[in-house]
Amino acid sequence: MRNKKQKEATSFNEEVMRALANSDRQRILDYLYGSGPSTYSEIMKALGYGIGDSGRFAYHLKKLVDAGLIKQLSNGKYMLTAEGKRATAILREEESDSPTIIDTLGEFSRTIDVGEFMTGNIILYVGLSFTVIGGLLSIMSVAGVPAKIEVMGTAHYFTPNPMVSLTALAIGLASLWTGIRSLKRVWPNASILELLVYQKYSFLLLSKSRKLDKYFLAYILATTAWITILLAATI
Repeated sequence: MRNKKQKEATSFNEEVMRALANSDRQRILDYLYGSGPSTYSEIMKALGYGIGDSGRFAYHLKKLVDAGLIKQLSNGKYMLTAEGKRATAILREEESDSPTIIDTLGEFSRTIDVGEFMTGNIILYVGLSFTVIGGLLSIMSVAGVPAKIEVMGTAHYFTPNPMVSLTALAIGLASLWTGIRSLKRVWPNASILELLVYQKYSFLLLSKSRKLDKYFLAYILATTAWITILLAATI
C-alpha cells in the first residue's frame, strides 16, 4: 500500500510537489476536501487566520491555484480540482498510517523474548498487587484501623492480621525487585517507567503469544494468590 502511494505521489509535477510541501497549504487543501466550495473569508476563519495574516494566506492560496490543486468558481468560492482531491486523499492516507499501540507492540514483540517478558510481567503484577495490599493492611493493622468488606449488602469489619499483612508486603517488595530485574534483562535500556507502561499493555502482547493459555492461567493464579492473602489477613 505504501509503495503504491509513493508511486502516486511521484506522479505529480514539480510545481504540485512544491505546493504540497507547505503545511499551511496542506491545511487549506484538507479543509476544502472536507467542507467543499468555500469563500476566501470562510477558509481564513476556519483555519484560524487573523486579519494580519491575510497577505500570507493569499500567497498560499495563489500557490495552490497556480499548481492546479484548487480553482476559483464564478461565484468567488474556491474548491479542489480533481488533481487537488487526489493529492489531498494521498496526504490523508499518509497521516492515517501513523503507528498505533498495536503496531508498536507488534514491533516490540519481534525484538524481545516474549516468553521471558511475560514471565517478568507476571512477577511484576504479583509484586504490585502484594505491595499495595500488604502495605495498606500493614498500616491499618499498626494503626488499629478496622477494614470494611461488604458481602451481599452486609458490611463486615475486621482488624487486619499484622503478620499476614507484613508477609504480603515483604512478598510484594521482593517480587517487584525480581520482576523489574527480569524485565531489565529483556529490555536493558528501558527505564522503570517504560517497563511499567509496557506492563500495562502486556495483555495485548499476551494475545499475540502462542502460549496464551499458559500465561493467562499464570495471571489467574497470581490473582487468586493475592485474594487469598487478603482473606487470610481477616482471620
